[in-house]
Amino acid sequence: MYQILVFLTIYLAGLAVAGNTNSKPPKTVNHRAVFEKQCSRVAIRLTPYTPRQHYLDALCMPEGKSSSVRPEWTNMLLDDCLGWDASNGGNFIAKKKGNGIRTGRCTKCEYRRDIELALNNFSCYCTNVDESEKRTRIPGTNKKAALREFHLDEAIRVDKDGKVHCVSLKTGPVPDTPPQLPEVPKQERFEID
Repeated sequence: MYQILVFLTIYLAGLAVAGNTNSKPPKTVNHRAVFEKQCSRVAIRLTPYTPRQHYLDALCMPEGKSSSVRPEWTNMLLDDCLGWDASNGGNFIAKKKGNGIRTGRCTKCEYRRDIELALNNFSCYCTNVDESEKRTRIPGTNKKAALREFHLDEAIRVDKDGKVHCVSLKTGPVPDTPPQLPEVPKQERFEID
């Protein structure tokens, strides 16, 4: 009898520690699916003036809005969200104000929509790479470069208002302005006679 009580106590304690076994694992967010659902048109635009810069232009719908609301164009400078890792031949990384496209000396960048989630959706021809990596000709030129690819969803997000922003790797969207610090009260001045 004593052994049955000990076994039953251990069993019930195990159930109590385990909690609700019917609970579901936390839901993960597929940011590419959210981006492609909210943004119907996406393009990479190269400015015609010097320095030439690559912008991501997207026609995005604010989150949770009905189809009667018109989507709005939003854009962002990609160099504000991408950095360049010169190690291992040179590759893009998610980095705030990283100037990755400029540092990698990249051109002919494009966004590819509706591809498998495991594949990169952004690519550029870059010349700031090891010479041995330059195996491809830049379209329309005789210059050799390396094709570099990246998951843009590691660097950008669409906010609830339908605007594209850089991602801070730890805290979510990067604000446009720094947070306001509380004002420090001014101390009274004392004059010594």
